Amino acid sequence: MLNQKIEMTLSKLDQLIDFTKEEIKIVKEAKHDLLSQRVEEKNRLLREFESAKQELNIALMSVSEDSSSLEDCIGKKERGMLEIFREKLVELKRVNGDLAAIVIVLNEFYTTLFGKMFSFDTKGYQYSKPNPAAVLRVSA
Repeated sequence: MLNQKIEMTLSKLDQLIDFTKEEIKIVKEAKHDLLSQRVEEKNRLLREFESAKQELNIALMSVSEDSSSLEDCIGKKERGMLEIFREKLVELKRVNGDLAAIVIVLNEFYTTLFGKMFSFDTKGYQYSKPNPAAVLRVSA
């Protein structure tokens, strides 16, 4: 029972890692329309992973109810699988960090480009809407 829960959670985690790696590839290839189409699928994968992880937590808690230490209650195989789970969580964190770094750089690039193309009237520290005359102004 516990093995099945761990395997299911590992499977969902692998799917998330692979999906995120594909997203990085899509962003690097500048296929932004394809990326926006994948949002719902990623949200579905996240919900499935969270559900599987919650089921695993419940199974681990039920196994360890009578003991003070989880290690006393599970076998060597389960401990190995939980170690793999921990390593894959670290990998997912790294891959998500890589994706976030790329997205932040792209956001900064487009924000700067937009700011150079259109002048804004600033009021204090907040930007207001662009001045319509500035949008139509042509520089030689």
